[in-house]
Amino acid sequence: MSERQDLQEIRESFAEMNDEALMEQRVEQTDDFEPDAVRLMDDELQRRGFSRSEIDRNRAEHLARRGGGPMVAVADFEERLFAQQAQDLLAQQDIESVLQDPGSLGPNEFPVPDVEGVHVVLVPPGDAEKAKLILSVFPPAGDEEE
Repeated sequence: MSERQDLQEIRESFAEMNDEALMEQRVEQTDDFEPDAVRLMDDELQRRGFSRSEIDRNRAEHLARRGGGPMVAVADFEERLFAQQAQDLLAQQDIESVLQDPGSLGPNEFPVPDVEGVHVVLVPPGDAEKAKLILSVFPPAGDEEE
């Protein structure tokens, strides 16, 4: 069986899954799949109306839970610099936050070189609404679709 046939079978199996099961597999088992299969999951989820942001935020929240406790994704940015600026803004309001980068295995509070993909800012659940309100007027977040 060729690699192309394998990918077609994988694509078909993802298409047969319901939304919840597919999202759960994408969020919780991403590391178990080859990059091509992950792209197929993303394509299928986006075809069903899920945004790239929703997928990345769900993944970030899962990794945060796995890393020590529940966190809520409140914003995401294409550029790490904007995500760090958002964290600074939240810190000025005494809101603790962590940054989840696409390439990391868990929330990362330490500066690392910029990586391709969405950088998600997470906060404890009790601070989520306040953080969303604060970041709703943050210039890069104001331009994003929810």
